[in-house]
Amino acid sequence: MWLPTLLNVATASGLKFAVSPMLSLLYDAQEDVRTTASVLFFLCFAFSRLIMGRYLDRPHVNVRTVHASCLVGLTLSFIALGLLIHFGGANSWSLWFVIVLLCVEGVFFGTMMVCLFPLYALLFRAEDYALGIRLVTTAQLFAPFIGALCIWQSFTGDITQEEALAHVSYFMFAATGSASFGFVASISMDTIGCSY
Repeated sequence: MWLPTLLNVATASGLKFAVSPMLSLLYDAQEDVRTTASVLFFLCFAFSRLIMGRYLDRPHVNVRTVHASCLVGLTLSFIALGLLIHFGGANSWSLWFVIVLLCVEGVFFGTMMVCLFPLYALLFRAEDYALGIRLVTTAQLFAPFIGALCIWQSFTGDITQEEALAHVSYFMFAATGSASFGFVASISMDTIGCSY
């Protein structure tokens, strides 16, 4: 469970720290556009956590289904972002579609984050819950740093705009694989025991 948590949180949370610089380098976006995109991403992220947190304890809400659906949504949005950045180039219409897709990812990522601890409660045996939570929490703590480092490396340095577009699209395709791995791990896991 540690590795899927690390990979899923890393790829999505890395985008949080890179929305504005990524749009600046890839599309030469103005400051107000970059600021608006960052605010919209964080609003989508925050409201999805708020709304899902309100309804997650309802009897008809299946945590595993919601979590798996978020991973499917993240996978599809990463594919769409990678294709759009790779083939769309630095066009203005591509910029606005990228912002919309980033907001969609913010919604899926926020909902996925709300589902994690209830999902752990289902997966870990009662006697192993405390140790299991400590283990997967380390993954959640390290993941944003790893994700931010990876995406920053994809568009920093002495590279051209075309090279940056290619590198960021490759990051999105790698994130697709990460979310797919998390989905497979999520639906295939049963109760987890921890050895002391």
